[in-house]
Amino acid sequence: MAIFDFLHKKSETVKKSETIVRKKPEPAASVISESGLNQIKNMVEEIRSNSRGDFNLESDKKEDINTFCLALERSARKHVEKQQSRAQKDGQTSETLPVDALSLFHVSADHMTAYACVLPPLNGGKEINTEQFMEDMRYEGISAGIDTEAVQALGEERKYLRILCIAQGILPQDGKDGELEEMYDRGLEQTLELDEEQALTGLDFRKQHAIETIRRGDIICRIKPPVEAHDGFDVSGRTLYAKRGQPAYVPKGENTSLSEDGALLISDSNGILMMEGDDFSVRSHHVLEKDAGVDMNDQNYEGSLLIYGDLEDGESVAATGDIIINGDVRGGKILAGGTIRVNGDIKGAPGTQIEARRQIQCVIMENCLAVAGEDIYAEVITNSTAISEEGSVYALMGRGLLFGGDVTAGRSIYAKKIGNISGCINCVTLGFGVRLDKQRALLTKEVETLRENREQARKSISYMKAAGVSNQRGDQWEEYQKLIEKRNMYDRTLKKKLQDLDDLEKRIQINRPESICSEEMFPGTHINIDGCELEVTEKETDCRVHMESKKIIMR
Repeated sequence: MAIFDFLHKKSETVKKSETIVRKKPEPAASVISESGLNQIKNMVEEIRSNSRGDFNLESDKKEDINTFCLALERSARKHVEKQQSRAQKDGQTSETLPVDALSLFHVSADHMTAYACVLPPLNGGKEINTEQFMEDMRYEGISAGIDTEAVQALGEERKYLRILCIAQGILPQDGKDGELEEMYDRGLEQTLELDEEQALTGLDFRKQHAIETIRRGDIICRIKPPVEAHDGFDVSGRTLYAKRGQPAYVPKGENTSLSEDGALLISDSNGILMMEGDDFSVRSHHVLEKDAGVDMNDQNYEGSLLIYGDLEDGESVAATGDIIINGDVRGGKILAGGTIRVNGDIKGAPGTQIEARRQIQCVIMENCLAVAGEDIYAEVITNSTAISEEGSVYALMGRGLLFGGDVTAGRSIYAKKIGNISGCINCVTLGFGVRLDKQRALLTKEVETLRENREQARKSISYMKAAGVSNQRGDQWEEYQKLIEKRNMYDRTLKKKLQDLDDLEKRIQINRPESICSEEMFPGTHINIDGCELEVTEKETDCRVHMESKKIIMR
C-alpha cells in the first residue's frame, strides 16, 4: 500500500472511531503558516506542471496520474506539517528545521504500473539516494519490472516533484490453438450408401455423394502447431498465467498417418477419401484405368475397387469391398462384398450379372440380372431381373420408370411409373415369404438330421465304453476315439445351424413386406405379395398396394 493510501486509510479509521465515540473531543487542528501553505502550493503546481509535460493528457495513464496528484497534494501537506510540528516542538522556526526528502509511490488498479514521486528535502535535509529509494520501494511491495535506469537517474539527477514510471508489469500473451489446413473438402460422404430419406426425395446419388480419389503419399492436411504462450507478471512479482494454445485435433482415420515431424497427415494407400465422423479415412481401393490396357478377365481384389472406363461383355471383376465404375457396363459379371455404384448406365448383354452384398446404384439398368442384399437405386429398370433381398427398390430419380422386367423387393418398391401405354408385361413381387419358408424348412431338416446322427454316435460311444474299449489300445480304441470326434463335430455343427435358424426367424419377422407405391401403374402389371397375386387391368394413379388379411389391397 502506498504511503498516501495508508495515511488516507488511517484518516478514515480515525473518523470512524470519532463516530463511534461521539463525546470524545476533537484534537486541535494543526495550523500551517502562510509560508507553509505557499510551500504546498508550489510543490503541487510543479508536480502537475511536470506531469502534463511527462504524460500525454490522452494517455491511458491519465487516470492514474490524476489519482496520484490528488494523493500527492495531501502528502505534501503532511510533509510541511511534519516540518512545522517538529519546529514548534523544538522551539525553532519551520524555515530552519531540516526535513529529509520523501519518496511516495502509487500502483495502478490493475497492478501493472508503479509510479513514484519524491518530495524535496526542506531546509537542508537529506537528499534522496538510490539505496534508500530502492529500500522504500521494496517496502511498498514493488519488486518486478523495475526500470533501473529511471531509478538510477532519480538518485543521481535529483528529479524531485516529478512523477516517474518506475516499474511496469508485462501482460500475459495467450497462446494460439493449432490449426489445420485441409487440402480436401469435408463435404465428403461417409459412405456410398443412400438412406431411405434420400431415396424417397429422388436424390441423384451422383450429385450428392461426391467421390474423392487419393493416391498413396498425397497430403490430406497440413498441421500447424499451437503458438507458444508467454506468462506475464505484475509489479508485485505475481505471475500472470497465459492461456496455453491447444494442439489441433488431427483427423487421423483408417489408412492415414502422420509425417515424422507431425506436420502432415498423409494417405497410406490408393483409394477413396471418406469422412468417418470427424476423421479423414482412406477406404482402400484398387484403382484400375481401362485406358492403360488393364486385363479385366476374372479379376479378384481384396478391399474395394475403382474402375475408370467401361466394363465390356465377357469381362468380369470381383472385390470384397465396394466397386465403383466411372463408366458404363455393357456386359460381363460384377460381384462385390459391399456396394456397386455405376456412374453410367448398365446396358448389358445376355448373361450380364451384377451382384452386391449391400446396394446397387446406377442410372439405367437394362438387360441384366441384378441382385442386391439391400437396396437398389435407378432411374430406369427395363428388361431386367432386379432383386433386393432385404431392402427396397427405388425408381424415383428422373423418369423413375419400371417396365418390361421382373422386380422383386423384400420390403417395398417405389416408382413414378410401372409399365407403359404399350401394355408390356411387368412383374413386381414383394416379400420373400415363400423363399424364406423354404430356407427355414431346409434348415429345420438339417437340424433334425444332425440330432439323429449325434444321438447315434452317443449310443455307440456308450456301448463301447460299457464294453471296456475306452481302457484298451488297438483298432477298437481308435474307432472309439473317432466316434468321440464325430460326436463333437455334430455338436459344433448343430450349434451353428441352430444359430442360423434363429437368425432366419428374426429375418422373417423383421423383413415383412410393406407396399408398392407408384404415381402411375399401367395394365400388364402383375403383382405378387407373399404368394398372393393381382393383375392390373386398368391404369391406376397415386396407388399404394399392400397386403391386408392375406389379401392384396390397392388404394
